[in-house]
Amino acid sequence: MTSTRSDGLLVALAGAGLLALTAWAWAGRSARARWWAGRTFGPQLALGVAPGLGLLLVGAGVLTAGGAPAALPVAPLLLAGAVLELAGIFALLPGWWGPRWYRQRRRGR
Repeated sequence: MTSTRSDGLLVALAGAGLLALTAWAWAGRSARARWWAGRTFGPQLALGVAPGLGLLLVGAGVLTAGGAPAALPVAPLLLAGAVLELAGIFALLPGWWGPRWYRQRRRGR
């Protein structure tokens, strides 16, 4: 295994870890998992920036480890990650995006 391939796998694993953390926060099964819902920039971070960055890292890691043959299957991941990242940064996330418990909480305000 070359250094580039192992570096790509490490980046992909970091992205997968970030996506797992995002899934835990979205599930919101505990107060600790819902930390982001009451913060000023928490929803932007948990609904856009974190999952977008996770997708970008997974895509970039797979692309680095797999080379040119991985480019076509990874392109949608990178595009979705970039869209989520920008939507989160600029607070352009639609009202229907996010876990059900968070959408119901926002409607109840």
